[in-house]
Amino acid sequence: MKRTLIAGTVAALFALPALAAQVPAGTKLLPAEQQTFIRNIGTEPASIDPQMVEETAGSEIVNDLFEGLYTLDGDGKLQLAGALGYELDPTGTVYTFKLRPDAKWSNGEPVTAADYVYGWQRAADPKNASNYAWFIELTGVTNAAEVIQGKQSPDTLGIKALDAHTLQITLKNPVPFFLKTLSHYTTFPAPRATIEKFGHEWVKPGNIVSNGAFVLKEWTPNERLISERNPHYWDNQHTVLNKVFYLEIVSDTAAYNRYRAGELHYTSYPLEQYKQLKQQSPQELVSVPTLATYYYVFNTQRKPFDNPKVRKALSLAIDRDTITEKILGQGQISAFSLTPPIVDGFELKRPASEQMSKEERIKQAKALLAEAGYGPGKPLDVDILYNTNEGHKKIALAISSMWKHNLGVQAKLNNMEW
Repeated sequence: MKRTLIAGTVAALFALPALAAQVPAGTKLLPAEQQTFIRNIGTEPASIDPQMVEETAGSEIVNDLFEGLYTLDGDGKLQLAGALGYELDPTGTVYTFKLRPDAKWSNGEPVTAADYVYGWQRAADPKNASNYAWFIELTGVTNAAEVIQGKQSPDTLGIKALDAHTLQITLKNPVPFFLKTLSHYTTFPAPRATIEKFGHEWVKPGNIVSNGAFVLKEWTPNERLISERNPHYWDNQHTVLNKVFYLEIVSDTAAYNRYRAGELHYTSYPLEQYKQLKQQSPQELVSVPTLATYYYVFNTQRKPFDNPKVRKALSLAIDRDTITEKILGQGQISAFSLTPPIVDGFELKRPASEQMSKEERIKQAKALLAEAGYGPGKPLDVDILYNTNEGHKKIALAISSMWKHNLGVQAKLNNMEW
């Protein structure tokens, strides 16, 4: 395999999994014993439980170890995975999926419709406190909101097993993007017996049972994880890799140096190296759109961020073009809304703030901040909290400077580990 670099430091919602590979005809492969892939995930994953994971490092691994009804190909198009197909009733709300009968867990047991039901129920169950419970509601499945809010029991969720390989999901109303949600890890099946036996420890090596192309074999905290080929995977005959190493190198510079030394196949890199890489090693540089949006979250439980005027003023005063073109400079798109414009089938309608000039945005920001009671005589103090990453630091420095220059805001940078 050629060494590969990945551009960008943002978090992906739909990361592409290391599924069985469709190798082009005529490709010369390395011997099987050399089919090892070494990648950097940047940090220790908070979880690799499909229904609990919420950050990039964990999701990268989850998408290698597990799979759901569908997956996404390199162009973001849906591909059948755990499902063979579906039928839709005339109301557009009842989906009946036929599951792949040869799909198995890594312990050799079959993946059944009941495993999907259990996975969805545990994601929505407030007792499990999944930070991605909202995703189950996003699918449109009936009673999702009521279950998540604790008003109804998880078994009232609109998903049921008609038999071992027939899964039925009922939506509250027709949802045109429903099928696309099924490639997200929150909707993956879960091995009930294993989870009930080991509790939170079920994802540890020796305990874990997965249904994807790989199974976890080693986990050394704050150092690395190792997965190996899952011989029970339904498409194992097309799996090329035998082992995947996930290294936890926080520093982009350190990771890049190890890449240059031949110790890594895939990693992010320091922003300042982009132009040089593009000129000197274009064949090694992978720069592709990512289904992700980089944004700051306000603590609306604290004043003055409970005031929408303050929040909007700070947002308007950020010069996104300077960040994407000057600081990042890798082809990132200035974001004025949450949904990335590259989402398949999505047509982005430009919001009013994007159509304003930079000067108009700053003028409005000053007016809003003044209405909230802040200005030259009473400057606003802001604390920016970000996790350790060279790219995060550069963006935080730039935004604090913009707020200072445009609004007189005093911003303090607060760096912590993820």
